[in-house]
Amino acid sequence: MKQPPRNRLGLRPSIQAPASAGIAGCRILLLGLAYKANVDDMREFPTFVLMDLLKQRGAAVAYYDPFIPTITPSRKYAHWTGAKCVTWSMDSLRQFDLAIIATNHDGVDYQALLDVVPCIVDTRNAPQPVVAPSRTSLESVTLRADFAR
Repeated sequence: MKQPPRNRLGLRPSIQAPASAGIAGCRILLLGLAYKANVDDMREFPTFVLMDLLKQRGAAVAYYDPFIPTITPSRKYAHWTGAKCVTWSMDSLRQFDLAIIATNHDGVDYQALLDVVPCIVDTRNAPQPVVAPSRTSLESVTLRADFAR
């Protein structure tokens, strides 16, 4: 069976949601600005592209990265300069509708994330094991995304 073409982020058109399909108004947390785990180097990493795309579609976007407490100036993404990392707490995590794991830093409590955020897109196969809380499959969804180019 022939697969549909992918866009530059590797998403099939069938799973891309138009702005009117529910992204607007969603509170989305991106985990990781660094280009690889356990570093503070955020150059050339696509998290900023995701943040821009989600914000353009009306989402409230925030990030968590224990290595990048505040976004420093860059030429391409100067509009994000000064944005601060959210506090990692159960109360803080509960405010999000969706979390996207873009960088899988060590020391992040992925179980806490899974326990309170209703939908998680894991692009990095975050550390295991994590056990889904006792919810129906429609109430808690973890997606493993294929971002092959």
